[in-house]
Amino acid sequence: MPGSFVDPEIVDRHTDLLFRVPLRGAGDDERDDAEPSVDAPNHRPGGHVGRTAYVYLLFEHQSAPDPLMAFRMLGYVVDIWRRVLRESPGGRLPIVLPLVLHHGPSGWTPARHLHGLVSGLDRLPELARFVPSFEILVDDLAALDDATLLRRPLAPLPLVALWLLRDGRDPRALLAHLAAFARALQALADGPRDDVATVLRYLVVVTGDLPFETVRRELAKASTKLEEKMVSHVDQAYENGKREGLERGLERGLEQGRTEALRVTLVRQLDARFGPLPEGPTRRIASASLDELDRWVERVITAASLDAVFDAG
Repeated sequence: MPGSFVDPEIVDRHTDLLFRVPLRGAGDDERDDAEPSVDAPNHRPGGHVGRTAYVYLLFEHQSAPDPLMAFRMLGYVVDIWRRVLRESPGGRLPIVLPLVLHHGPSGWTPARHLHGLVSGLDRLPELARFVPSFEILVDDLAALDDATLLRRPLAPLPLVALWLLRDGRDPRALLAHLAAFARALQALADGPRDDVATVLRYLVVVTGDLPFETVRRELAKASTKLEEKMVSHVDQAYENGKREGLERGLERGLEQGRTEALRVTLVRQLDARFGPLPEGPTRRIASASLDELDRWVERVITAASLDAVFDAG
């Protein structure tokens, strides 16, 4: 469903999606047309007879989990309810299931229940019923081994995506687990071209510190077809770069070369000072201009935190 509820100040570190789903086994004594919807009031999805619920998925791009995530998610759920009531004033509130997808290497450690963030309840438990009670679901990818992940009834692309998210911070770990996902990779190779291109681009980026032939050899063990497409993808990118350089002239080619060199330098400096980069800053670096990269490289020397490098203030 369209729209985002993430706070603007953390949009670089979080991505969210909202799904509407029918509830099985809901009572038939309540009419569907009494249910509010955030985008289509009185809508009966798929002709389903029963009530509607929402699943709110928040994807953390950062390696360390947010200690106040349960509180933050409560705010997002309230925002969803507000949006529902704007669409259907006077209606009833639907169920909203809050789910956090976390792929940090150390796993999820913060409180999952809002009461775990409220001081005093351990000493005065009789007051707990007067304090909002709220618990979040956490899909902690670091806690899942290959067998557990492979048992999920997912199509090839989302299954491969979860594996890449789990192991993408460590290229060698990613290659070590590649064979376990051979069947999904083979199925992906026969799938839509855009899906294949997305996975290959991600593979090339996260394994950039490893020799290309090493990555190519390991990928070929899992899927020769995907390996061939990877080689073709890299070759095409190279040819496109050459063609663009010829068309735009030497000056443009030199500028691109300096931009790419600054990107590599910035990533290495940030990694050395602050550890593995979250995906938000990685995306910003990948799309940054030459001037932005220049500023960020200068700030790395004195910045006290990763956010301070990118803060324009």
